[in-house]
Amino acid sequence: TFAGYGQYLPTTHPALWAELVTLSEEIRVIEQILFWPTERMGTNGDGAIAYLVKEEKYDGTTKIVYVIAANGASQTKSLTVELGERPDSIQGAQSAQILDYGFSEQIEGFGVRVYQVNFY
Repeated sequence: TFAGYGQYLPTTHPALWAELVTLSEEIRVIEQILFWPTERMGTNGDGAIAYLVKEEKYDGTTKIVYVIAANGASQTKSLTVELGERPDSIQGAQSAQILDYGFSEQIEGFGVRVYQVNFY
């Protein structure tokens, strides 16, 4: 936190403490996904958005792919993720466009997304 030794964040830096609590809650929601093997990593064209592709398969007919993406820029950037086939649905997207080979979406500055991409 870089707040310094001996400081008690809830009282000395309440805004920072509130963000740390929020971050901890967000990580807890996706912690299982974070430990899955990473199939692939990449960045968008200008390197502002980094993403991980994590795949989980079910019963040979349904495939679920999770994509974790983070925009490190302060401006909205475009992300396109190629998955090799057309998804049937995407959860976690605000305005994703399904493509024949994956999906694309605009991610706001410093935005983070966890997509659940379903193939049936």
